[in-house]
Amino acid sequence: MAPVKVPVNLPELVKMAFSRARASGDVFFFETQVTLVNVNSVPVQRQQEKETLLRPFDNPAPAMLITPLASAHNLVLNKFAIVPEHFILATQAFKEQTHLLERADLEKELYVFFNSGAASGSSQPHRHIQMLPVAKMRRDDGDQDRAWDVLAGVSEEEVRGRVPFQTFAEEIKRGDEKNLYEVYLRLYRKACEAVLGSAEAQGVIVDDVMVIAPRVAEGEAVVGLTEDGERRPVGKLALNGTVLAGTALVKTQEEWDALRDDPGQLHQLLGRIGLPNIQAPSLL
Repeated sequence: MAPVKVPVNLPELVKMAFSRARASGDVFFFETQVTLVNVNSVPVQRQQEKETLLRPFDNPAPAMLITPLASAHNLVLNKFAIVPEHFILATQAFKEQTHLLERADLEKELYVFFNSGAASGSSQPHRHIQMLPVAKMRRDDGDQDRAWDVLAGVSEEEVRGRVPFQTFAEEIKRGDEKNLYEVYLRLYRKACEAVLGSAEAQGVIVDDVMVIAPRVAEGEAVVGLTEDGERRPVGKLALNGTVLAGTALVKTQEEWDALRDDPGQLHQLLGRIGLPNIQAPSLL
C-alpha cells in the first residue's frame, strides 16, 4: 500500500469542509466548559463528550468527506467534533480497528491519535486515526490555558512518568516512513510484553514523539456526593486517546461536578485504565 500523501492545502480543506458540514447540520460541535485538574502536578483538561454514530466511515456522506487519498484512505470529518475541525484518517476498505496498524496508516505530517480495542475507548470497528488541531484544543483561559500542554508531546519524559498509568515513548524521524513504522512496532511490542499478551492500546504521534499506552479498561464509575451526604455513582468516565493529550472528556454536569469537587478521584480513575505506573507518586 502506498504511503499517505497529505494535500499541501489540508488545513484549508478541513476548515472549509467543517464549516459547510456544521452549517448543514451534518457535523455537531458544542461549546464546552474547560477546566484543569492537576494529577501529580500534570495539568489535565476536562471537557464534555458527545456520543458517536455507528459505522460512519463506510461510504462517508459527501458532506463528511474532506478528500479521498491515493493511499486507499479517506479524510473525513468527525461527526461529533470535540474541537473545531476535528477530522479522521480512515481506510477506504473496511479493516479492523483492533488489528495492528500498517505502515501506510502512519506516514503523515500530522498530529494523530488512535484507539485500538474497547478498553482504549474505540467505538468504531473500521480502522481510523483521529486528528485534532492542537491550537483548537487550547482555550483562551489565561494562566490555566498556558499551564496545559499536550501530554504526549512534552519533551520531559519525567512529566509523563508522573501520570498514574504506564506509557512507552520514543522519538521519531518525520518523513521517514520506515523509521516511523519501526518505532510503532517496537512500542507496540513493549505494550504487549507489559500486559503479557496482545495489547489493546492507544497511541499518539505529536511533534517528534510517538507514545503508546496499553489499556485494560475504558474507564469506570464517577462517584458524587448526594444532597443527603451519601456517595453514589453519577456516571462513567470513559477515556479514549485524548487522555494522552492530557484531556479527559465528561458527558454530564454531574460527572463534571463530582470530579471538580474531588480531584483525587480523577487520579484514581487514571490509575485503573492502564497498567499502574509504579514511578508515579501517590496523592495519599
